[in-house]
Amino acid sequence: EARQQAQAEGLTLRLADNSAGYFGVGLSHPGKPKPYQAYVRRGGKNVHLGSFATAEEAALCVARSPEGQAAAERAAAAPPLTSEEARQQAQAEGLTLRLADNSAGYFGVGLSHPGKPKPYQAYVRRGGKNVHLGSFATAEEAALCIARSPEGRAAAAKAAVSITGKSAPRQAKAK
Repeated sequence: EARQQAQAEGLTLRLADNSAGYFGVGLSHPGKPKPYQAYVRRGGKNVHLGSFATAEEAALCVARSPEGQAAAERAAAAPPLTSEEARQQAQAEGLTLRLADNSAGYFGVGLSHPGKPKPYQAYVRRGGKNVHLGSFATAEEAALCIARSPEGRAAAAKAAVSITGKSAPRQAKAK
């Protein structure tokens, strides 16, 4: 019924690889009348939207929230960039994809979920904390996200000037 209601309202119940099967939904109290919890991130904090009898009902609640609608729009907005497309886009924007000696090959990029549609994670250091910028299909797409961030732009500018006498980080050049 919740799926039909979502379709009638033009909403997307976003699937996720978690115990409940839906984005923003957790199975917290198995065996209880309403074991599924709906959550969103709002203002940097987890906000509990309610408890529900089915995962689909909880997912519908998330989909109705402004955060759920924004997430669905982002997911539908643009297909992932290929490695070459990300390099070309970086060049077109005058950005540098900073190379690193790590498994992903780029500064701030990690390969966290091999075999998943978006296995690469982009992170920056902001206010003394690691901030997750998103999940991406390719390492280059994640590196592009970092390069677009204020932290990525500052790091590229610092590397270009490099008055410390240390060698600047290797830079990826678009072909």
